Amino acid sequence: MRLSDFELATTATLHVRDIMGRPAFNSDGSPVTIELRSDDDEVVKAQERLATNRRLKNLQRIRMTAEEIEAEGLDKLAAATVAWHTFEDSDGETIVCNRANARALYAAHAFIREQVDTFIADRANFLPKSATG
Repeated sequence: MRLSDFELATTATLHVRDIMGRPAFNSDGSPVTIELRSDDDEVVKAQERLATNRRLKNLQRIRMTAEEIEAEGLDKLAAATVAWHTFEDSDGETIVCNRANARALYAAHAFIREQVDTFIADRANFLPKSATG
């Protein structure tokens, strides 16, 4: 077995599903997608290390709230987000993809946050097409 056949792609694209679980599409018929890094990506791991180091620094005094734990998860998902096509605000303006906006999107919409969290954790989403069949 050649391990190189199973090297993960840098990013993969999630086709977002709406709150009812149906594939989401923009008004022009194009799919609503998010380009994501995997849990194994160095950018995502670096974000996780930041959170862990913050906890270890205050080991004697660590008493995290549910909100702090949720915030760490949002930071990780925002770090995993590379690009999207297309999210709009209530005025129909395209929302620029950056960490702050990704974090806000995931904080406001649990159904999207859950899809992203599940997607980045599944290595099969990042395997070359030949390795997955």
